[in-house]
Amino acid sequence: MVLPDAKGALVVDPYFGTLRPSRRLAPGEYLVTDGTMNKIIRAPGRPDRLLNAGADQLVRPHGLSPAARSVTRNFWQDGRRLLLLDYRGNTLWRGTSDCQAFRHGKDMGASLTYCDGNDLVTLRPEHKD
Repeated sequence: MVLPDAKGALVVDPYFGTLRPSRRLAPGEYLVTDGTMNKIIRAPGRPDRLLNAGADQLVRPHGLSPAARSVTRNFWQDGRRLLLLDYRGNTLWRGTSDCQAFRHGKDMGASLTYCDGNDLVTLRPEHKD
């Protein structure tokens, strides 16, 4: 539950109400979701961040739009742009897709499929012994 206030919106737990600590957002900040249970703090000119995480934990790597989504671990789709990033956010591979890429299975390290023109391309992690 978000209560508007001149000092910044007050976020109150919808289940526990005032029995749990509330959080005040800075002026100009507001909440959005990513289609899951994640609540995201958004403000003009600042990167998005998760409501219930550390202040420096970003929702997506720098340089990606708010519409960007994680397909699998370190693999992002931002519009038509596809990016595979290392743990520091550096680009290891880039490509484009004419459709929404999707992963196979629930594991975040699973294979994924995207469109290359009229062709479907599947990428799988290589397992090394």
